[in-house]
Amino acid sequence: MGGKVKNQERIGSKEFEQKLVGKMPPEHVRQVMLAYRLAKYGHRNQMRDDGKTRFFVHPKNAALILIDELEVFDPEMIIAELLHDMMEDSHLLISDEEWSDVEFIFGKVVANYVALLTKDVAKEKYIKRLRASDEKSQILKLVDRLHNVRSLKGCSRNKRRRKINETRRYFLPWARKISPYLYNEIKKTIEELERYDARRRWLPWKNR
Repeated sequence: MGGKVKNQERIGSKEFEQKLVGKMPPEHVRQVMLAYRLAKYGHRNQMRDDGKTRFFVHPKNAALILIDELEVFDPEMIIAELLHDMMEDSHLLISDEEWSDVEFIFGKVVANYVALLTKDVAKEKYIKRLRASDEKSQILKLVDRLHNVRSLKGCSRNKRRRKINETRRYFLPWARKISPYLYNEIKKTIEELERYDARRRWLPWKNR
């Protein structure tokens, strides 16, 4: 497994593409970069909860966790990670016709991954569905959660606590069974967040 790569937020499309060259056939690189551009366009003008970070940073950096940290160069997995929030959180892929275009362009496997990752039912049913899916789909979701917890410092303390509790309840036991690396990274990150909040308790003007 590779280590965490710093400053992933600063990696642009050219650097992203260079990470793929030589790791997969050129036609697969082109498909991944098409998904990159589609996700960037679909999430344009959207921001994350901190109000400062572009939403696209999330799917891009989740894909970079696959590439840099897990050393996964499966084009279908990378494409699905780039597109995983498109049905829920973008102005694209909101109609059946648009959704069928994704399957036409990227294939049934990618379409199935994205459909599985889309939260369209209650949380417990959603997680149960994913835990019953194939291992690759489960890794995609755990990578998504890892990047989300890494981004929690920019959120309110209440949201951090809610996400930390949710992660401990649902995702840590799950990650332990699927990927030692993801388990350790998620666990380490939420423990760092708990220490961060403990320090801020003594600085009430910094609490939000």
